Amino acid sequence: MSEILVVTCPGGRQCSFLFPLLYNKSKFKLHLVAHIVESTSRIQETYPDTYDISSLEDCCTLLNNATSVCHVGPSLHFREM
Repeated sequence: MSEILVVTCPGGRQCSFLFPLLYNKSKFKLHLVAHIVESTSRIQETYPDTYDISSLEDCCTLLNNATSVCHVGPSLHFREM
């Protein structure tokens, strides 16, 4: 059984380079979580294990048996506090 890696912010620039390296090529099964409907729909075309963070059911499924979480937060912006 593969280890499950949960990755946040799959529609961002950082992750777009990461997924081709990991998807079906590593010991990890990816569970991706997005919060923008357009991102979720677009990403699901290539990576079916994409979940909507605004759905309680999706969040419960997302973390079930997860072994690792890779949180990719927003990029720093000069106006951020």
